[in-house]
Amino acid sequence: LGLWIGDGTLGSKKEKGNNSSVVSVSISNKDIYVYDKVKKLLNKYKIKYSIHQSVGCFSVRFSNAILSRWLKKWYIGGNSQKVPPIWV
Repeated sequence: LGLWIGDGTLGSKKEKGNNSSVVSVSISNKDIYVYDKVKKLLNKYKIKYSIHQSVGCFSVRFSNAILSRWLKKWYIGGNSQKVPPIWV
């Protein structure tokens, strides 16, 4: 969750329609340790994912409707402003 709060986003309505369940996190090309942890977690729960390369970083994208619906409630104001529940 911490990685998503800092460097994550959800699929846009333009990409997948109003019911988009895409969750994405960005990782620096130099930070292979973080990628290995994300990959291990996704593989543990048999969640398929894809990699999208950008300049200096890449994003790991996967689909999970329950997680996506929960995280959508954390957005306030602009698209990148996230406020998790106080217990997080």
